[in-house]
Amino acid sequence: HMTKGHFHQADDQPEIYYCVQGEGFLLMEDREGDFHAVPWRAGTITHIPPAYAHRVVNTGDTPLVFVSAFHVAAGHDYGPVVEHGFKHVIVKRDGKPMQIPNPHRAE
Repeated sequence: HMTKGHFHQADDQPEIYYCVQGEGFLLMEDREGDFHAVPWRAGTITHIPPAYAHRVVNTGDTPLVFVSAFHVAAGHDYGPVVEHGFKHVIVKRDGKPMQIPNPHRAE
């Protein structure tokens, strides 16, 4: 399970995510392909820099709950993530989450 993922319409707007419960990853990628997969568990706080798309991926057996804070003027742009996906995806292999190149994304 994961969130849809988006850029902000206002590229200069950051966001803060706080993981309340569960475990997973926060995926972040800018338009030039700089990619980060931040491991998440309850208590993790992550700053999402301006101009980075972001998506949360649940890798645990319980719901992943988080809180986000951003300026209402940031807006959401889902198109690039829907069209291209992220550079890497999280999959489960041998019962453990791992990051692999996105097989559906042409570079």
